[in-house]
Amino acid sequence: MRMSDIQALHDLLPAWGGVIELPAEEIEGGNGEEIIITKPVRLIGKGMNMSDSQLSRGLTQFNYTGSGVAVQLGTPAQATPLYGVELKDFTIKNTGGNGVAGIRVTGNTSQGILTARVLMENVDARGFSGGLGVGIDLNYGISVTLRRCHVHQNMYGVRVRWGNGYHFDGLIARHNGQGVRGDAFNGLTLTGWTILESNDYSGLVVSMVDNCRDLILDQVWVENNNIIASGANDGVFIQPEIAGMYLNFFTMRHVHFDGGRGNVGTTNVNYAKYERIRWNNGTYLP
Repeated sequence: MRMSDIQALHDLLPAWGGVIELPAEEIEGGNGEEIIITKPVRLIGKGMNMSDSQLSRGLTQFNYTGSGVAVQLGTPAQATPLYGVELKDFTIKNTGGNGVAGIRVTGNTSQGILTARVLMENVDARGFSGGLGVGIDLNYGISVTLRRCHVHQNMYGVRVRWGNGYHFDGLIARHNGQGVRGDAFNGLTLTGWTILESNDYSGLVVSMVDNCRDLILDQVWVENNNIIASGANDGVFIQPEIAGMYLNFFTMRHVHFDGGRGNVGTTNVNYAKYERIRWNNGTYLP
């Protein structure tokens, strides 16, 4: 089966959507075969990759060789909001080395028409390591939940670029350049013993290209394996990319820092609260 076959099944569904059950096999696709979801579809596979090994694969796995976005929810030209998409139990692997993103949630940014109420559960995105490659790219969504997802060997594991109400529950972001990068958001929660591991930079970076609000880390493990003495390699690094931007309301509790520079580097943060932190030097903050 090819990714173009999945797109054809999507296009046959009525406007109110439906369910597409994916087979337990490898699904191939390249440039021109990207899947663009514009209906409330449930795309359900038979299982994702559970291993860090690039040699193993998911029971259902998309092998994407193209240079774009393998699966996109919404479009920059959509005239009405897209609600209620669910993605479950599959892997997307970039086998060409130059893909932009495994999954992207987007919308019509010029008119404020967004994609909302999205659930990704047991989804694995890996190998989008070139340039600014992203495993899961959240660009203009509302109420988007990632539950037990896995992002592996991407430049950015998950990137949050715009939107409101993001909730990551039990996310595992391992061996990425940056585990999670937040550029702009209103409401981002990481919980459920989410694991943020990075190889070259920080586990969590908040770059603030616009004002951000309500960042919550509650039950999170942060590990960065780069010990270069630079603030940009702190375990959690918060600094505006555009002068004058702020993160308002930052809560961090039940957070465990392990290895590397287990620091929190913060600039332009209003109203920060830390509680029950285990720092990488073995000390605790009650």
